[in-house]
Amino acid sequence: MNEEINIYHILKVNGEAYDKGEKLPYTKQQYIKSKYGDNSTALFFWNLLLPYAEPYTKQEHAAVVGCNSDAKRRWNECLPDAEPFTEDEIDNCQ
Repeated sequence: MNEEINIYHILKVNGEAYDKGEKLPYTKQQYIKSKYGDNSTALFFWNLLLPYAEPYTKQEHAAVVGCNSDAKRRWNECLPDAEPFTEDEIDNCQ
């Protein structure tokens, strides 16, 4: 993937495509490989801002950089349709 493509570009272009009723040009696999895409905040915002796209799972979220207790709590609070982290998973963060 072009290193100039970053998460902000992908979120914008996918949102515009959705608004026009078009197929999303970027997948979550391309997103995570883009600039700034390989961390828990990026995955959280994909799910939050693109609820009609294929979502990241809690397992994918837990496997990236920055997935700490705060990130897991934010996931639970702001993504009600996603599988939540249990209290044990939150408390036993690496």
